Amino acid sequence: MTAEMDAEGDMDLPYFETDPQQDVLVSLREVSLQVRRVRDGEHQAWKWAVIAMACAFTSSCVCILSGTAGVGAWEYKEEINKFFEAFPADGGPLGPLPQDPFVGGWIILLDRLQGNKRHEHAGGVYKLDQDENECLKSLMQQRNGFVHFGPEGKIVFHSYFPPILLSVLGVLDRITTDDWGFHYFDDAEREEMATLRGAIRADLEALAG
Repeated sequence: MTAEMDAEGDMDLPYFETDPQQDVLVSLREVSLQVRRVRDGEHQAWKWAVIAMACAFTSSCVCILSGTAGVGAWEYKEEINKFFEAFPADGGPLGPLPQDPFVGGWIILLDRLQGNKRHEHAGGVYKLDQDENECLKSLMQQRNGFVHFGPEGKIVFHSYFPPILLSVLGVLDRITTDDWGFHYFDDAEREEMATLRGAIRADLEALAG
């Protein structure tokens, strides 16, 4: 949803607009809401906090990796090459473009976020330490488990999620302030993201005890 539609609450249009930058903001709002629900005793809300945090991370990567051409987060190199080959150097007719290219999975996005195998100039390079990499891996494993729930169910200790989400939040502290990835956000949106990160951190630290 665009900032104007969100502010005005315009429900008359038969559609709404969104993009990776807005998804990061909306996902952080959802993380904050669900972590607050956990603090209020609704422990099943961890599921939605985990899913929303995973969305915030992957959409942040797309924002940072996508340059002017918008191909930096695409999964397959062949599609990226086909895109660039569609624009002849001699200014001739436009060639065929890739159809519905896939965005890379989180492992590919993480690799490129850290500066490996980038395909266009875009946002900054962000290195993760071993603990951050392990916590991100755990987050994505839990996200997959919650989205594709098995018949056996699961037991999760209350102490499990706070350190994982705090670690990933620390990564988001760095990458959601990237000048390229969020260059069109206005001051109000940047301030809201910072406020949300602070509120999430405070609630997670309280839950961590």
